[in-house]
Amino acid sequence: MNERKLRKLLQVEGATTTELFCTVHVLRADHIAVIFSSHPQSEVLGGWQPYSHGVVARAALAGESCLVDDVSLFPDYLSVYHGIASEFAIPMVSGSEVSAVVNFESTEKYFFSKHRTRFLELTSRIGDYFQFQGAASQSRFLLVSEPLLIRVGSEDRLKLEVSAISDRLLKDLAGNPLLVHQLGFRKFEEVVGRILEDLGYAVTLTPIQKDGGFDLFAETQLETGTVLTLVECKKWSPENPVNISVVRNVLGTLSVREATNAMIVTTSRFTRDARREADVARYKLSLRDYQDLRLWLARYDVIT
Repeated sequence: MNERKLRKLLQVEGATTTELFCTVHVLRADHIAVIFSSHPQSEVLGGWQPYSHGVVARAALAGESCLVDDVSLFPDYLSVYHGIASEFAIPMVSGSEVSAVVNFESTEKYFFSKHRTRFLELTSRIGDYFQFQGAASQSRFLLVSEPLLIRVGSEDRLKLEVSAISDRLLKDLAGNPLLVHQLGFRKFEEVVGRILEDLGYAVTLTPIQKDGGFDLFAETQLETGTVLTLVECKKWSPENPVNISVVRNVLGTLSVREATNAMIVTTSRFTRDARREADVARYKLSLRDYQDLRLWLARYDVIT
């Protein structure tokens, strides 16, 4: 049993296209996490949604299948993929509680009402690829290594290995900030993560394969509550400024995720239109360019 075989099964059923596809979600204490998607541009593994919105959440809470013929009429519908018209969420039960939800989405209204039995049977076959043991919080997924899953807000979340970013590297960058342009994109994300951790954030890296519109979770505790910032890193050349479309994409990602705000960090600069757009959303989005990076890195110049 592996991911390739599961995708083959769904391909035979025609459920690996933008018109019809499947996602699998596991239940956690305070959110629902994605662990598989057959969509051609699949969601980030570990991407999550709250229990307060969406068809998947309704099935998870009720412990019953939730078939929606027209998602535009569904209250608190959570939109992730463009053009979805109908949805069929089917819970998987371990013992006396729901451990996971298999969710099918289609661009055709009333599609699942016409094929209800077919997808109930397909869900049973999909279940053969999973191993759910005991409580939902202890469930395991066979197709993806457990450490790849992001669990924002849970104690077993994947933590950034800050030791991978040495003090020596930070001191070198502080002495010559132009060296950031020689970093690989992943190393740049790790550097930003290390800087944010040193600023007091709890930082989580997203998987390298699919980042879902952002690269880091940065969480901090204030007296007024928890603040979660989604961080998108753009390791671009100085001649390639970050434009307004990037700003809009990040704001769009923020709108469908339960986060407080977002931040874009770049080795380049931002266009005038990008800054104007961000200024309108100043309470939701902050921009940090190469000059801001230099100020962040300057504090490491004292490392001995």
